[in-house]
Amino acid sequence: MIVPQSVTGWLFFSIAFTHSICAGNTIREFTSTDGEVRKAEVLNVREDSVSVRFDDKIVKWPLSTLSEEDCKFLAQWMREQKPRLRVHIQSNLSEEQKNPFQFEATVENWDSNRDLVDADATLMVLGTFSDSPKDVVLIEQIDFRSLTILVRQKVQLERTTSSKTQRTGAAYEGYLFVVRNAAGKAIRTLASEESYEAIAQQLLRMSVDDPIPVK
Repeated sequence: MIVPQSVTGWLFFSIAFTHSICAGNTIREFTSTDGEVRKAEVLNVREDSVSVRFDDKIVKWPLSTLSEEDCKFLAQWMREQKPRLRVHIQSNLSEEQKNPFQFEATVENWDSNRDLVDADATLMVLGTFSDSPKDVVLIEQIDFRSLTILVRQKVQLERTTSSKTQRTGAAYEGYLFVVRNAAGKAIRTLASEESYEAIAQQLLRMSVDDPIPVK
């Protein structure tokens, strides 16, 4: 089998976050440290402040002025965010497959309000053997930990040590790429084949020694 030298995939996705009484928005009654209660829509949280829509205006409140319960709520809110992302994967693998899987992975947060904080991503390189072309095997898995991508920021992911040993001798078939928020929930999956997306969770659990039928 001839190994393709360049495989490119684009993914654009937008998922609304739902909480409280307004679909798609997070509205909460906040209590200040001096006891004042104000209802506002949460837009974004940074290290020391929260941006909210209050009285039809976008304002920033220092976290130090909010109650402890409000700060805990906002910390969890950030972990569960699903900002709008653009993901680009370009992969190259030598025909001899003696070199590590070569790739360029770029994630762009083009959301105007929500940061992606402390997220994880997994890139799985999939292949087949000539004697069992209907079964995919894991050539290599690369994990990216503790990703933070702020609003309107683009980040190119850097190769780290593979979490699962690279397997030699298999012909390259494609890839699976999954982004998870800090709560561990998959935001979206990008794959070179739709069949890989359909069984993404099964593929994520596979080991180097376990082929999975997909064709």
